[in-house]
Amino acid sequence: MAAENFRILRLTSPRDGLLSSSDYLAEFEAIVIKPEWAHLVMVSAPDIGSIVRSEADFSRKSHELGDFLGAGGLLVVLVVPTERKNLQSSYSNPQNNLEWWANHITSPYPATFDLIAPGSGTSVVPTGSGGEFAE
Repeated sequence: MAAENFRILRLTSPRDGLLSSSDYLAEFEAIVIKPEWAHLVMVSAPDIGSIVRSEADFSRKSHELGDFLGAGGLLVVLVVPTERKNLQSSYSNPQNNLEWWANHITSPYPATFDLIAPGSGTSVVPTGSGGEFAE
């Protein structure tokens, strides 16, 4: 498949939208994300109901992330500082932007916080220059 045919979800700048409002994650071949809260959920809105709905949608993304990885998707999580946030819709406050990934990527071994888990897959070998994953 040519690189231009890959469906890639990019969440690295303010204009890219939110993970919580993205399409079904398993529909993408790759996700490139800067996991700051501003890219994950709605941090401000005209009303609290919109924020709570965004947080609920974000929570549902954990199942989609498993489907995405199970389908062989490539996840690129850029390094950012830890940000704690009290989510309106969560009983496990506070949460932080990095632990969410660790909890869901390490399935079926949750709470190990080691982002490398045993498994199988294929290798990724970047070729050429100036491509999506060149850096």
